[in-house]
Amino acid sequence: MKLYHTLLLILFSHFSFSQQKENFEVDVINTFIKHFEQFSNEELTFYNKQIAFEKQNEFFTQSNFTNYTSPTLGVDSKKVKRLIKKVDFNYLQSIKNDLNYWNNSVFKNVIFSSEITLNKKELFQISKPFFSKSNKYAFVYYVKDCGYPDCNSTSVIIFKRCSKGTWKFYTQMPITIS
Repeated sequence: MKLYHTLLLILFSHFSFSQQKENFEVDVINTFIKHFEQFSNEELTFYNKQIAFEKQNEFFTQSNFTNYTSPTLGVDSKKVKRLIKKVDFNYLQSIKNDLNYWNNSVFKNVIFSSEITLNKKELFQISKPFFSKSNKYAFVYYVKDCGYPDCNSTSVIIFKRCSKGTWKFYTQMPITIS
């Protein structure tokens, strides 16, 4: 009987953790949307399929984060220095995100596009959030296409979970601009 209760507890814990992570993902992406809405006069357009963070293993290293601790445009280097001490880089490198389509119904003020077209309109392609081992930080890799050929930027935007359970913009780390 004890074994049965232990198995039930393990199953419930796993389900509860999976549900919590799914809620965190939705909350983080909605915070991402709010962050970029303040810089746009139009609704944001997202590509409806999640993208892979192809250079995940190169990005999530202590040496890469150290590169952002000297003054870098748009980066709060003090916060990056704190992150170096707080995150487990091996854990972040090991995360495997399945690529799926976004559940459009849980996001507000976003237009979802099924194709990437050059229509002189900004289009975001975003990954599922990568959560730190403690679930205090979320990293979202994104590509922002400006609508013209060879005009895009890639970055990782970082959010921190507050004591109230909400997510707030922490800093960003640009990767490329073209």
